[in-house]
Amino acid sequence: MVDAGSSHPDGLALTLAVSPSSFSCANIGANEVSLTVTDNLGESALCSATVIVADQTGPQLDCPANITVGCDTSALNSTGFATATDNCTSAVQLSYSDVIIAGSYEWSSTIKRTWTAEDASGNTSVCEQIIEKSPAIWIAEALSWDGNGDGIPDPIVMGYSTRTMRIKQGAEDCLVQWLTAPTQTTAPAPLPSGHSVVDGYDCTPAYLSFDDNGSLTNPLLSQAILLALYLRANPAQASLRLNNLPCEVHPVILQALSTNATLGEVLQVTNYALANIVFVAHRQYLTTALTCINSQLTACASNGSSLSASKTGTSAYLESWVAREANTKNVQLYPNPASKEVYLDLSAYAGSQATLRLYDMRGNLLATQEIASIPQGPVMMDLQSYPEGVVVLTATLPGQPVYAQRIVIQR
Repeated sequence: MVDAGSSHPDGLALTLAVSPSSFSCANIGANEVSLTVTDNLGESALCSATVIVADQTGPQLDCPANITVGCDTSALNSTGFATATDNCTSAVQLSYSDVIIAGSYEWSSTIKRTWTAEDASGNTSVCEQIIEKSPAIWIAEALSWDGNGDGIPDPIVMGYSTRTMRIKQGAEDCLVQWLTAPTQTTAPAPLPSGHSVVDGYDCTPAYLSFDDNGSLTNPLLSQAILLALYLRANPAQASLRLNNLPCEVHPVILQALSTNATLGEVLQVTNYALANIVFVAHRQYLTTALTCINSQLTACASNGSSLSASKTGTSAYLESWVAREANTKNVQLYPNPASKEVYLDLSAYAGSQATLRLYDMRGNLLATQEIASIPQGPVMMDLQSYPEGVVVLTATLPGQPVYAQRIVIQR
């Protein structure tokens, strides 16, 4: 109220007029208001006051529907975008954060995505979206691949000669169970003698060893199947060179490979190991190499969808990996070497989304940072929790090769 109790000394009736008498979002902040008081004889008095107009209403925020995806949960074109409107702000700032509430992000998980909308006055609204990540989706697509065009899906064949395993369409649920992180492992071992078929009817055959959850306890077989699935789901990766990946491979393994070995060749040699032909005394070295290699691969295209063993878009995907440690256009990283943090200038792509991942030199994923909207200034990544040494930072940007840069941590 602008009037604090105006009155006439003779008790005459008064008419009060306030100017301005109404406000809108354009008036947020301090506004000078005039109060004119007039009696019935036409005599008037004027005073002024300051009226503070504040927006205290949060944006109207609508979350995308809950969804199950097989690939990258950060690909918003697959998982959906939140929408927001506001009574005062035309461009509401949207952001999100993810929390894994079940499972492991890299495999099968349940993710709670909290969307936040903020208007220009700092009012916020939040909503939640549940995203189920299931590898069964892209594995089923990989197993349905018909390479020779005869109308019959081609099985994935593991092993060689007298020790083989044919994995056929319909086995996706078994493979999800097999490849979920086991509670216990045994020494890496070859396939048993003979020829077996996995078609989804029996997920715990007696000729293999499983833990209480139905996961394979043979780490060599687990990593070999996973590599075969990745190369089937995303064929361009078979042409990637091993020396382009940040993996330390034991010299014993390298001796069995050509100088510029591709991942397709690695899988071929792995099948010989499963057949007990090579690396009989060095299976652990091969298993370690495969674990690192698989941590660098994906079943997804750059837009977050499975390639389904199709050739569509594979050349672009291959180029993105060949460009590792090349200068992606308009991306700068500093300082390097670094002690506590590094800054990545992505401002040329301001407003776009990005995913930053930090790996150690064994290929283990150390951290993931999702950016819903790239800012105008540099993005900081904290390195204080990591020891001195070399790490690899990658940045996935829309329509760009994957940026990758080695960072030397020195203190």
